[in-house]
Amino acid sequence: IPMRASSSCASKRDRDCRCRRWLHYACAGLLAAGCLSSSPAWAQEGYYKDLFVDGGYGLTDRKVLHAAELLGLSYDSLASEDKDEQSELMIGSADDDNGALLYPDGAPRYRLIFTTGGSATKHGKSLGEEGLQRVRDFFAAGGSYSGSCAGAFISMKHNNVADYEQNGAWPHYYHLWPGIARNAFVAKSHHAIIFNDTSHPLVKKFPSLEDGKVSNVYHNYGCRLDPSYFDNPEETEYLGVVDNPSLPSLDGYYNIAAWKKNATTGRVVFTCSHPEGADSGERRDLTAAILDYALDGNGDPMPPKGDLEAAVAQSMDAGPALVGDGQIHTWRLTLPEHVQNLEITVDSLTEDCDLYLSYGGYPNGLAYDYASENIAAAAESISVATPAAGLWYVGVKGSHSVRNGAPYRIEANWTVLELTEPVFGMGGAGGGGGAGGGPEVDGAAGSMGIPDSGPGCACSAPSRQSPLPWSAGIFIITGLVLRRRAQQRITKRKRT
Repeated sequence: IPMRASSSCASKRDRDCRCRRWLHYACAGLLAAGCLSSSPAWAQEGYYKDLFVDGGYGLTDRKVLHAAELLGLSYDSLASEDKDEQSELMIGSADDDNGALLYPDGAPRYRLIFTTGGSATKHGKSLGEEGLQRVRDFFAAGGSYSGSCAGAFISMKHNNVADYEQNGAWPHYYHLWPGIARNAFVAKSHHAIIFNDTSHPLVKKFPSLEDGKVSNVYHNYGCRLDPSYFDNPEETEYLGVVDNPSLPSLDGYYNIAAWKKNATTGRVVFTCSHPEGADSGERRDLTAAILDYALDGNGDPMPPKGDLEAAVAQSMDAGPALVGDGQIHTWRLTLPEHVQNLEITVDSLTEDCDLYLSYGGYPNGLAYDYASENIAAAAESISVATPAAGLWYVGVKGSHSVRNGAPYRIEANWTVLELTEPVFGMGGAGGGGGAGGGPEVDGAAGSMGIPDSGPGCACSAPSRQSPLPWSAGIFIITGLVLRRRAQQRITKRKRT
């Protein structure tokens, strides 16, 4: 994979940039070879961390999620019955308007939320409408969602069709998946999960799942999935059938559901049971596959903040304009032909931010054409002598730890090389030369131009005192010769 040198990097930081990029390429090779299931460094770009584990009020606390460890995911765990702590994290505080789940502009700060088992209604009530809406906004902005048991219930619109038809959606649920699954009322039991379709991407994530069976999965008052129970979305993917004939209210029903609304939202993937407690083996692998499939469904990146124009500064200094910790703000830059000396600067910093530039695609800390990664709150700058014409993207990354975001100011400057037109005759500015036949360039009639030599042309226009090129001389001499011959023929005819 070709690499381009960083611009305006200190030498040590420049080496670090390259080392991180080579590490990413090495991980990509291992992924292709099937040796790794995720590349955590690459996955984190543009996010604070990969995963938020919600084991808050009314839920089982899980400070360690073995499936996340297997995937190499970075994650935070809320493992507390303290409602105030939960509210500060998931909703916000006086020092943090948007909470831990969202960046100042509403973009997801994590790639995925995983909600553990417990009581879905109890947890939903403790969050209140504002907390529930935070999770809905997270999903709508492209963050994915996963959960087990209670984490499955709370993602739905209800767990009972009759009550839904009479009273509407259950107010203490997230309503991410617009479907309904009912409680199987099976407590403290175990069952197998059978995958009839072993070609599904979720099943193929781990070799241990490709035989189509996961044994000894714990179930405790979780739901059961019946596609005919309610008018659930047609796009819902139902996976894994419960196998335990001694549990008639559960046996034969689906256990896992996945759904993605559109390209901009995240993907919901949940299980009705509890494979997440296993620290090894096929149950741990199943949980990891569920998480990874949810991550595969992250929504498209948020659109650019705007277009950069020459010598027009953009100040991002308050509220939603601030760049979050680990977040990348993208700007669009369209360059015409023959641009010289492109310079992009980021200043007015109170925290560390880094600057990246890529042609034709969104840049980040691992994929870019040019970068400036100065330490602390020093201004960042990228200079390109002869950039190609077309669409460029500029990335400003918040390389700081301020959850509520930090300000910056960005500006782009460049010059356009003015090329003159070629001429095909002589022109005169006066003195018997007539009106002249050449085009007027820079106010001088008859100046000879330089032809276009392509994007990024480094040649400069000639001065008005430049001599005529040899090609023009040949053209003039040829014309004089032809004129002389024509006159000779006319004279000869008259004599005859």
